[in-house]
Amino acid sequence: MKKDSQLLIRIGIIVLGVLFVIKRSGVIHIAITMIAAVLLLSAIYDFIKKQTSNGVIKGVIALCVMVFGWLFVELALYLIAALLLFYGIGQLIQTVKQKPNGYLPYAVPVFSLIAGCCLLFNQGGTVDWIFVVVGIVLIVDGILSLVRS
Repeated sequence: MKKDSQLLIRIGIIVLGVLFVIKRSGVIHIAITMIAAVLLLSAIYDFIKKQTSNGVIKGVIALCVMVFGWLFVELALYLIAALLLFYGIGQLIQTVKQKPNGYLPYAVPVFSLIAGCCLLFNQGGTVDWIFVVVGIVLIVDGILSLVRS
């Protein structure tokens, strides 16, 4: 890659991190809106090219993404919460059966249970924290890669 494009990518990573920290879970709404807009523009382009069937399909998908997008995100978050809870319970049972020395082997199962409960009972707050942490990691990574170059 050229040096200019690498610089733009690093700056883009920092900007994305700042966006995650500022908008938190609102980034999901922005992403859903952008996906729907791209699909809608693609549908319009298909209509202009006289590809009506493709345009109708993309238009219907864009409408579904706009109307049901957040619902699908919420359902996915509930599914992830359930998976974390089942994983944590299963791992905790296995760890107890093994009777390990110390508390460290219990860390992952307990963390999975805590994360699953947080996601199940406080989706908004948990997702916000996840986006803030990811945003901070992106900002630090972008700054460090700028300093190294």
